[in-house]
Amino acid sequence: MYALIVNILVTTLLFTVFKLFPRFGVRSKEAIIINYLFAAGFAWWAAGPFDAMEKLGSTATIGAAMVGLAFYYIFNKMSQCTVKHGMGVASISAKLSMVIPVLVFMLLDAEDKPTTLKIAAVVLAIPAVVLASAPAKSSKFGWNDLRLPGIVFLGSGLIDVGFGWFSGPEFMANDSDRYLFVAIPFTIALVIGLGQACFQKRLSQLAHGRTWIGGAVLGIVNVGTLYWLLQAFATVPLDRSAVMPLNNLGIVLASALMGALFFSERTTWKNIGGLGLGAVSIGLLLWPLLN
Repeated sequence: MYALIVNILVTTLLFTVFKLFPRFGVRSKEAIIINYLFAAGFAWWAAGPFDAMEKLGSTATIGAAMVGLAFYYIFNKMSQCTVKHGMGVASISAKLSMVIPVLVFMLLDAEDKPTTLKIAAVVLAIPAVVLASAPAKSSKFGWNDLRLPGIVFLGSGLIDVGFGWFSGPEFMANDSDRYLFVAIPFTIALVIGLGQACFQKRLSQLAHGRTWIGGAVLGIVNVGTLYWLLQAFATVPLDRSAVMPLNNLGIVLASALMGALFFSERTTWKNIGGLGLGAVSIGLLLWPLLN
């Protein structure tokens, strides 16, 4: 279970880094491009570049390339959502997307069968995520306000499906395979990001000291979120459709706690109720391990 716990902590740190960008004058769009440079470089180095090159063209690396095509766009939208709507709304959008991989795995994976406990846990997890991350002051959302969270929801869900689908031992025999699977989306996103910056004549904006520091920190954290997600899928002794709700509930609850402790985001009775529902949902998902 340690891989799941580490992934929850590292992913919560990712949202925190996004939240700190405006405070330290970091340019988010440029920092995301720089983040991909550091993340791709570190992941290729960890994979062993010469050994990794021999594995290109495998089914897993093709799958990683498909994930990478959407990676840059979704990551930008997640950053915008965090800055515009706060950690709570961004976390709700990204982590409620667990519904997508849960449905895919239960419908398409013959070994991942739906059970009463699992269905009940997922049903409870949805209001738990919403309530635990709900802002203290509710506001009316128009279409323009819902668009960003909606894009993050759909994109995050599809990316999670990709990582979950290729997490098995038939694709990931060792750490080198996991780092390679992480390196490919980052490399593709870096190429797309640099190409877009060239087209928009924004390359000169990359020459900003604080943005390089922010991008470097974000890049290392980003590698950790994807590597430990693959590790969690591989090592947690539960169905993949159960791992995703556990992971996402943990991230949402940890993000809500981080927001309350360090960003003065008020905790309401709705939030406390969400934490309680989340605890019950986690208990239902872990119940098979206790018997």
